[in-house]
Amino acid sequence: MEEKSLRTAWMALNPRKHPTLSKDALLDAIYFLGLNPSLKRFGELIDEIGEIQFTFDHFKSIAKKITPTTSDEMLDAFRAIDVNKDGLLSRAELVQSLLNFGEKLTEGEVLDVLEFDVDNSGAMDYQEFCNMCFEIQEQMHEMVPPEDISLAEAAEEQQKIKMEKEEQEENESRGKHDDDASERNKASDVLEVNNVPTKSTAGTVGKHSFLNTRIPKPSELKSWHKHALRLRMPVNVTPIPSTQIIHFTIKQTTTFFLTVKATPSALSPSRKPKGEIQCFLAKKHMGSYKVVQSSQPHKNVFCILKEAIETGDYVVVCVSVDALNKRKINRGKLVELIDDGTLQEKGITALEETFQSLDCLQKGSLNQEEYSAHMVQTDGEKCDEDVWDYIIENFPSRNKELTKEGFVACYNQLFDEETTNTDAYEHFEGLGYNRQMVLDECLLLALNIYEKDEESITNLDVSSYDETMVDIMMKQ
Repeated sequence: MEEKSLRTAWMALNPRKHPTLSKDALLDAIYFLGLNPSLKRFGELIDEIGEIQFTFDHFKSIAKKITPTTSDEMLDAFRAIDVNKDGLLSRAELVQSLLNFGEKLTEGEVLDVLEFDVDNSGAMDYQEFCNMCFEIQEQMHEMVPPEDISLAEAAEEQQKIKMEKEEQEENESRGKHDDDASERNKASDVLEVNNVPTKSTAGTVGKHSFLNTRIPKPSELKSWHKHALRLRMPVNVTPIPSTQIIHFTIKQTTTFFLTVKATPSALSPSRKPKGEIQCFLAKKHMGSYKVVQSSQPHKNVFCILKEAIETGDYVVVCVSVDALNKRKINRGKLVELIDDGTLQEKGITALEETFQSLDCLQKGSLNQEEYSAHMVQTDGEKCDEDVWDYIIENFPSRNKELTKEGFVACYNQLFDEETTNTDAYEHFEGLGYNRQMVLDECLLLALNIYEKDEESITNLDVSSYDETMVDIMMKQ
């Protein structure tokens, strides 16, 4: 492998000239070179180095140990799954083979491959596909790298960032005593019942009014109709972390009360969010949505009260600008997740917990839109009809919806005797768990909607993460 190609790939994934890359960025740089190692082989090379951040020399060393795939090898692989040997692969053949044979792909990766059906014929000419892949590879090798990598400058910049972070943490620690005292003073002014403030309050959150009336007490709410929902707020699906979108219709004027709070992960019960969650209630208006109320924050509990809420279509979405941050380094020893191809207890608990937060309406199964929220978080794409049909046909389901057992089974079929602990963890990292299986890149939320007059709320439903919707809320 030429030095020029290596430097081009490194700079393509490292435009800010940091001295190191993360494991995921390193794998992307390997792909940029036109190399296509199995995740198992890549994991072995990573384990040989024994680091969690990788230098340019590490990158060179790994790249030189990976044997490039030849065009004949690629064609042979496609021919093996071409059932009728016509040089074309149907979408059904691709979905079945890519999800089940060799190194199994995720649903999102399968969708990426299906995009090469450029004429929408429902089949892919794999000879042309292979030719295109190797033409792109040749073009990449001809690319000239940008100005030389100055590792000294990059290291100096990293040191500067580290010092600034340490200074910020010191300032925060110094001010913690004052913050605690202030919080105690606030607590004396607010009577909490079931963690919801019951004091009459007036103020603003952003540009929207706080409710200016007394919040109903739990004893009053017993006669109201309650809708209990579960949501998840991952760090990576929208620029500002948000939950799935809740949709409903108000068919008659009523009093509407909503509470939302973060709930602990079963694998890290003592971990609590450090920032605030903001909840928006918006009404559909002329093809868009207009915010009519936003939440009143109080510690990790937030509420909305809308008296005489008008009829119409509404959405609720929760966001946070400070409760979640992407982890910079994933440190520590990886917990045991897999043993002889069998997923261990922590892994199963994490999957069941994920399912519960995707099953927003708590009906015990996921429809295609709810499962799409899972795919958006892990793969960046919604669930395609072909993939969904395959999942429903091959895993435990009920009324065309995926059950919890089916959801866990979808993951279990990815593991076998050759699956390493590192391989298994890749799937849980995308769900927000760190190497100790602490859920640090996702919040689990409990959202309760109360209607004073039963059956005023209809058509309660959920849709996947929506960057446009979040942007609309934040700008109002």
